[in-house]
Amino acid sequence: MKACFDGADLIDWLVKNYTHVDLARLLSEEVIYSHFSSPEKSRRESVMKFDAQLTRQDAMHIAQQLLDFEMLHCVACTSEGTTMSPSARAGGHSRGVSKFVDSIDFIYRFQEDEEHKALNERLIYQEEARDALKVACDLLELLLSIVRKRAAGSDYDTMLLEELNRSFRDFVLRTAELQKVDISELRANELKAFALNTFHLLTLHSIWVDQGFPKSPKNRPTYFRKYYYNIGGQKYCGEDLVHGMLRGNRMSLLSGAKPFTASDPRGWYARYTAEEVDARIHFAVCYGMSDQPAIRVYHPETLDAELNQQCREAAPALMQVQMVKKTVTMPLMFEWYMSDFGSTQADLISFALNYLPVMERTVFQQFLLQFWDKGLCKLEFRPLTWSLQYDVLAVAIEASRRSMESVAASEGALSENDASLTKAVELFNEKPTKGIDEMIDKKIISGTAESIARALKDTKGLDKKQIGEYLGGEKENQIRVLEAFIDALNFEEMGFDDALRFFLSSFWLPGEAQKIDRIVERFAKKYVKNNPGIFKSEDAAYTLAFSVIMLNTDAHNPSIPPERKMTKQQFINNNRGCNDGENFPQEFLENVYDRIKLNEIKLNDEDGEDGGKKSSRGVKTFTLPQKQGWLTKQGGRKKVWRERWFILKDGCLYYFKSPPAWGKEHEMKGMIPLEGLAVRKVEGGSKKMFCFEIFTPDGTGKIKAVKTEDARKSASRSFSTFSLGHHEKYLIAARAEEERSSWVHAISLCKQKLPTVSSSSSLPSLPGESAKEE
Repeated sequence: MKACFDGADLIDWLVKNYTHVDLARLLSEEVIYSHFSSPEKSRRESVMKFDAQLTRQDAMHIAQQLLDFEMLHCVACTSEGTTMSPSARAGGHSRGVSKFVDSIDFIYRFQEDEEHKALNERLIYQEEARDALKVACDLLELLLSIVRKRAAGSDYDTMLLEELNRSFRDFVLRTAELQKVDISELRANELKAFALNTFHLLTLHSIWVDQGFPKSPKNRPTYFRKYYYNIGGQKYCGEDLVHGMLRGNRMSLLSGAKPFTASDPRGWYARYTAEEVDARIHFAVCYGMSDQPAIRVYHPETLDAELNQQCREAAPALMQVQMVKKTVTMPLMFEWYMSDFGSTQADLISFALNYLPVMERTVFQQFLLQFWDKGLCKLEFRPLTWSLQYDVLAVAIEASRRSMESVAASEGALSENDASLTKAVELFNEKPTKGIDEMIDKKIISGTAESIARALKDTKGLDKKQIGEYLGGEKENQIRVLEAFIDALNFEEMGFDDALRFFLSSFWLPGEAQKIDRIVERFAKKYVKNNPGIFKSEDAAYTLAFSVIMLNTDAHNPSIPPERKMTKQQFINNNRGCNDGENFPQEFLENVYDRIKLNEIKLNDEDGEDGGKKSSRGVKTFTLPQKQGWLTKQGGRKKVWRERWFILKDGCLYYFKSPPAWGKEHEMKGMIPLEGLAVRKVEGGSKKMFCFEIFTPDGTGKIKAVKTEDARKSASRSFSTFSLGHHEKYLIAARAEEERSSWVHAISLCKQKLPTVSSSSSLPSLPGESAKEE
């Protein structure tokens, strides 16, 4: 570190060299303030008092202000027996001493003398460091929790922003421990886990510092060399961690050089030879593009299982197969590093296919066998979408939170390659106990409560309704599975309604009151355990959970007239005294109410209860969309609003009664080809807020779209059929302005990739129909 001085030296220097006016001019000319972010004018004026020589007391006042403004930092205390917290040494305000000390025992420096590119050198770490792997894991988990709160919060919530700033300041101070860790003796899996965690830690830290990814394309390729961490006394940037440690010192196409050279003082050059690269890292490293995999914490003892799980989660989004166009697309970075997967494009595709869900893999393999070997199918690499802002971070963090506990590294880990799994899924969806017995008999799971819980959570294709019925069961083994299911979840740092929403996303809540009671009781117990101090007792959390479920049902039940729906004040009144005789904070309940009203918690699949489920004819893949989610659509002839699950994919907008899933029957209600159509926001004229409409630019004629005709409405048919729609325009409502803007933007981007044609052009092939050869 440079330009360090003790407290007494600073005071002597100020008294000797400056008057009040001199210092005021120094500050106003931003000699020091140039490294401080926009101080209020009143703070500057507080040091402009007299045109007279500074006394020592005046200098102490100035030094304290510099410390308060974070223009001055305390980096060490040399007094024997003196103990200081990291935040105290750095002059932090979150805890510890934040008072300037006129003493030779306290060492300071100006911020202008800091190494700006080193993100963890705000203080000199003086204690003995812990294990390197433990330090990296703890830091990443801490930063993920901070970023998650920031992504979910509002830019206008000043209290939250102040809290997050304090948390981030504390995080920055803790990163100093990396200065002392020893990574020289880490074994292969240990080094791999450390490099993955530290790369994501450094990237998220950089994004927070810069408040987003560089907007200029010329700055993006060098971004992962912009900042570095001091690790064990040596500098490591993002490219060092990925291309040096993870790829075995291979060249980055963005930098055109290998990270480690023979003369590199870090000593890694001799360690790496031409060993084979573990290509799974490319499904694990998140560079920040919108279609990148989730960010998660990796552990050396379970690294293989974690990487396999990450590949299974990331592959469906990264590898997209467009059957009509006979094209396979992957992000451009896979072309850059294709040599890590093999020597040909077929090696890359084969690698990715191994991690697709079993049904998708089977369909795609048949497709490739039919077209790839004949040269009728091609691999294209789509441009990267460099957009690591807080909205993309929110998606990545949410995906991380869902997948963090999903790895089954111990006995009973699931294998989708086992053909018997398909049969077990079918049996489970008929009767859960039969399906679980099949999994145990075929040794897919071991039969412990933990292995069954993992199967319910991770196995694709299981009916959510049946999962809920099983978890709510009264048998002793079902209760143990419920407890294991909840124990595998982590609700730390999550809001109460967010945790309840996340919990209920894995299954449909059963209809029987006793089953609901058992499930909610265990949820409340787990939430209180993960978040001590929020509730007075588990009973208080249990009561509020039921209250939130009742509010959700009331707010989103279309059969309840608006004038009879629960108001915010009624919700608050209903929960008075429920926190062990005390009231919940009113602001807390108001926020819960607003979020539930804005965003429904899906408790069950009401549209599937009538036994009218039907499958689409033929094979139609809806698993790789540009966008999907719940919206409300107005009918064509009858102007009735109905909620539908919309999927935007391949130039079409599809809508369903419920989200389609592999291994489950689904009913597509209709499709809207977007060729020749336009989209715009509708600011008024509807009872629904946040509307947008899809329309023909010339405003003439009906839109060429299709919808399904239910078999129950036609005695002559035993299946659903397709017919032309009756819309001159489609009026669709979102739940919030942010959601509406996102859909309009996504549809506009999708349209830009389509040829400009008339709205009367031919429709794409319907599910089950072959595309006509031209």
